[in-house]
Amino acid sequence: MGKPKNYFKASFHAESGRMIFDDSKNKDKLRLFLEYYENQSGEIKIEFFSEVSHHRHRYYRGLLLPVVSDAMGYKDANYVHQLILKPRFLMEKVSCFEEIPERVQNRARYVFDNAFDEETGELLYISGTNEIQQRLVAYIPSMGDVTDERAKQFIKDVEDFFYNEMDGGFDPSLNESMIALRSKCQL
Repeated sequence: MGKPKNYFKASFHAESGRMIFDDSKNKDKLRLFLEYYENQSGEIKIEFFSEVSHHRHRYYRGLLLPVVSDAMGYKDANYVHQLILKPRFLMEKVSCFEEIPERVQNRARYVFDNAFDEETGELLYISGTNEIQQRLVAYIPSMGDVTDERAKQFIKDVEDFFYNEMDGGFDPSLNESMIALRSKCQL
């Protein structure tokens, strides 16, 4: 096993005072993670969220995103999420940092463009350098920081993109799982 990330993240539910992982493979992944970091210190943070947002996350990450990624020809679903879907459906244009809601500032990705002189149209350079000045033009919030309504709209936008723009369809064997999980999402 190569060097793992310095954190371990997995979904679970609490049952009879025990932590039950949603994916049975996570128990083994946690064991390997702890073996790698043997004799090192860390911090545990357990965060509970509503059943609706939990099901929504499982539906999006576990069913919808992998199917959309595959239909687009990508093996890496996170690439599709971070670099295609979030910029397309979550990006918000702004003209200054103060326009970005405080709740999303810490984890948002920022989009910059070259800065131009408004009168001459010429590129602006950082004083005393050959470096072109940049100006903030948009931000892309983390999914964990968007409102519940915005998260629902994002999933609906991805579904619409898949069904209407990509003429997508699901493997019939996924349909039952898909319908059952989607119904718990309150979209």
